[in-house]
Amino acid sequence: MAKINPNTDLEREIALLNDLSHQNLGARWQAVHSAPPPKGISRRLLPIGYRWTLMAPLIPKPGAICARSRQAPRQLYGHGLP
Repeated sequence: MAKINPNTDLEREIALLNDLSHQNLGARWQAVHSAPPPKGISRRLLPIGYRWTLMAPLIPKPGAICARSRQAPRQLYGHGLP
């Protein structure tokens, strides 16, 4: 599967999920996970799991501090975080 542009392709992909059949959702799941979806997964739960898989790489890792947050102490106190 091609890389997803988080600003456009991801939004488009998520918007399409509600219109896909259970079989099409299963095929997309398999393309991402290289395995079929869990046996017996409901039509309601399958898009939720697939959405999570698409969005998980965009979630900051635990302990990660964005550059803006690192700069805040410097602006307030004259020194930043390591």
